Amino acid sequence: MSTHPFGTIVLAAYSPDPELFRRQLTSLQAQTVREWECVISVDGDPEPIAALVAEITEGDARFRIVGDGTRLGFYLNFERGLLAVDERSE
Repeated sequence: MSTHPFGTIVLAAYSPDPELFRRQLTSLQAQTVREWECVISVDGDPEPIAALVAEITEGDARFRIVGDGTRLGFYLNFERGLLAVDERSE
């Protein structure tokens, strides 16, 4: 049994710089606490970002993409990410 509660990181993404995005995601992967998920809410076409996330994280199941291609703007896109948080998250 883990001593750490399960948590969620929500990222709102719109056309991120690939190198900065890589550094951000690999930094998250390198954390010593492992009981978390990262919900990446994509404002716009999710396919390019999903491909980038898959390449960067090498299939790490803790990273999850949400979005249907709709442009919502920053606030509503972040809200979509918050609505996708796993119910186990503390």
